[in-house]
Amino acid sequence: SDVANLWPTVSDFVRSATVNLIRPNDTVLLPTWQAPEGGTIGQGAGTNATWVAPTGGQYHVVLVVSDGDRRFGQQILIEVRQGESPSPSAIETFAPDTSTPTPTPGTDTPTPVPGVVFVEVGKVAEGDDDDNEYTNEEHVTPGSDVTYLITIDNDSASPVTVTSLVDDLYPDAICLTPGDADAIGTVLGADDGDGPGVIDGGSDQIQCTFTVTADNDAGTTVNTVIGTVENDTGGTDSDQDNATVIVE
Repeated sequence: SDVANLWPTVSDFVRSATVNLIRPNDTVLLPTWQAPEGGTIGQGAGTNATWVAPTGGQYHVVLVVSDGDRRFGQQILIEVRQGESPSPSAIETFAPDTSTPTPTPGTDTPTPVPGVVFVEVGKVAEGDDDDNEYTNEEHVTPGSDVTYLITIDNDSASPVTVTSLVDDLYPDAICLTPGDADAIGTVLGADDGDGPGVIDGGSDQIQCTFTVTADNDAGTTVNTVIGTVENDTGGTDSDQDNATVIVE
């Protein structure tokens, strides 16, 4: 429903013979601040935020940035000393890094912190090709069945519940677990230390599938699924992934 209005794009293409590319999701690369040990963050997203501590002591504040595929985070320890009149403690901000970071396996997701929610969502597709394998780029024949496999991995220190799972092209699709249950409402256990990108079927993970019919005309379709989870204190996190289906 968020991308149903195609006419502005079509009009631009007719007028200029080019397509103006924009970010599909405004939350991509948006810094998000969290204070799992208490206090109030007046602005929860953006390059700057103001955090008010509940009282004196040491607190962790977490900064997370996602590119839509992987999340990168930093945990900051702030010591607050009780004064005569409480005042906001500014969160430390960082200048953009001009270098290109090289992710190290197992280190691109912060160590789970109590109260902080992290989720990882993966999406692949399988059609009527000969390999019988789920891939991120699947080649199928016109009008054939395409099955999407969704993986939801809890990287949090506490259990979470899947509250939403929406595909941008098939918003009414119901993703079913191996027991034919709706994935929404499933409780995922606390992170078992498997790390990002690892599908080991642990208690912190769930997989589900839904099947649709491919287009009758040749072409390429890229669709995205967004999954959201919530812990028992109301903390939430979302992640997304996409798969490409080529009809030929």
